[in-house]
Amino acid sequence: MEKVVAIVPIKLSSRRLPNKNFLALRGQPLCWYIFKTLLQCNFIDEIYCYCSEATILTLLPKGVKLILREPRLDGDDIKANELFSYAVKKVEADIIILCQAPSPYTTKESLQKSITAIVNEGYSTAFTVKRIQKYCWMNDKPINYEASNIAQTQNISPIYEETSGIYAFRKKEYLNYGTRVYGKSKMIEVDAKEAIDIDNPEEFLLAEELFDLNFNKGMGDNVGNYHQLINRLAGENITPMSSIRHIAYDFDGVIINSLATMRAAWNKVMVEFRLAKDFKDYSKYLGLGFVEILERLGIEKELQKQIQFKYLSYSKEYISMTSLYKGTDKSLRLLKEKGYKLSLVTSKNKELTLLLLDKFNLSEIFEIVMTPNDILTKRSKPHPDGLLQTALFCKVPPKESLYVGDMMADRLAAQAAGYNFALASWGYGLPTDPSATIWFASHDDLSSYFLSVKQVHKNERY
Repeated sequence: MEKVVAIVPIKLSSRRLPNKNFLALRGQPLCWYIFKTLLQCNFIDEIYCYCSEATILTLLPKGVKLILREPRLDGDDIKANELFSYAVKKVEADIIILCQAPSPYTTKESLQKSITAIVNEGYSTAFTVKRIQKYCWMNDKPINYEASNIAQTQNISPIYEETSGIYAFRKKEYLNYGTRVYGKSKMIEVDAKEAIDIDNPEEFLLAEELFDLNFNKGMGDNVGNYHQLINRLAGENITPMSSIRHIAYDFDGVIINSLATMRAAWNKVMVEFRLAKDFKDYSKYLGLGFVEILERLGIEKELQKQIQFKYLSYSKEYISMTSLYKGTDKSLRLLKEKGYKLSLVTSKNKELTLLLLDKFNLSEIFEIVMTPNDILTKRSKPHPDGLLQTALFCKVPPKESLYVGDMMADRLAAQAAGYNFALASWGYGLPTDPSATIWFASHDDLSSYFLSVKQVHKNERY
C-alpha cells in the first residue's frame, strides 16, 4: 500500500492581501478549511502544515502535523520549486498531495480523483483546473479561435487554468524532475466555486458570498446568482479596508516596546510595597487601564492610588529602556502624507504618553492623543468610549476607521466601537488570533498595504 501525504504551505504574510491565510471566513481562519477537508479523506495517511511559525497549529484542526519552514523560505524572492522541495524532502511518502490554503473549497472528491489518477490510471501527476471557454488572446493574438472565422463559444477550444488547489505527484519523481508537473498529467476540472484561489480582496469577498452555494445542487438558480454576483462585484469594485480614512493606534506593543520599562517599574513597586505580584501576572492584563489591572490582581483599593503614583514615577525613571518599533516613524509619516488621519488611543497615563511621544518626535503625527485622562466617561478599554470619542474628534465614522492593537482588550474595544480591527503581530499578543479581521507583520507591511489600497477620500463631515 502506497503512503499518501498531504502538505499545505502557509505563509505568514502576503502582499496583495495581507495575511490572507488568517482572514476570518465564516468564523474560522481561511487556512482552517483545507485542513478540515483533508482530515476527512481516509486515503490520506498524514497531513502537514508547512509554516515558519509553530503556533499556527493552535488555529488548525487536531491531527495536523508541522513541517517547520526555514524563515528564509518566506522571502518574496523564493521560487516555488525551491519552497516545495524543502518540504517534500522532509516527509516519508510515496505520493504527495500539495494543497493551498487560499483554495478553501477544495473537495474530497477532487482529492480522491487526483490519487486515483496516479495509482490506478497511469498518470505521473494530477492537478485541478478551471475551464475557460471564452475568446482568449495572448501576445496580441487569439489563441483558441480564428478572428476571421469566429465560431460560437460552445464550439471553440477551451483553455484550462491551473487553480493551484491540488497538485499530486510521486515524491521520488518530483525530486528527480524538480517540479510538481511532469510526464503524463491529468487535469481535474472543478467548478467555479472550487476553483477559487484567493489572492486579492475581491476574491476573498467572492469566497464569502459563495460560502453556502453548492453548484452540484439546484444548478439553475445558483448559476444565475453566481453571474449576478460577479457582475455586481465588477461594477462596485468592493475591497476590504478600501474605505478606511482614519487609523487609530494603540501605544504599548504597537508604537513603542515598553516591556522592559514596565517590568522594571513594576518590580520596584512590588518590592517597595512588599507585594508578591509577579510581572507575568501583571502582563496578562496589558491593554486594560492600570487601576483595572490592579483590581484584577486583587490589590487593595486603599493602596491603588499610591501604587499608581509610584509606578508612574519609576516608569519615567526607566523611560530610556523604552524603544520605538522598527519602521514606526517612517510608516506613520508616509500614511499621514498620503492623507490618512492618524490618532493614538492608549491605556497609558497621559503624562507618560506625552513624554514618550516627545522623546520619539511623534508629537505632531497624531490628530488626537486619547488617554484614560481624556475619556469623558472615564471608561478605558475594552470599553469603546475612547475610540468613539476619537472618531468624533477626527470627523470620520467608526466604520471608516481602523484600530491597530495587539491585545484582546484592543480587539474588543474596536468591535464595540464599530471600528475595523488589525492585529499588530509584532506586539505583546499572538499573531494567530482567529478573531482578528486582519493582521500585519510589521509597520512596513501595514503602511505599504494602505498606501496601495486606494486613494484616500477627501474629508467629509461626520
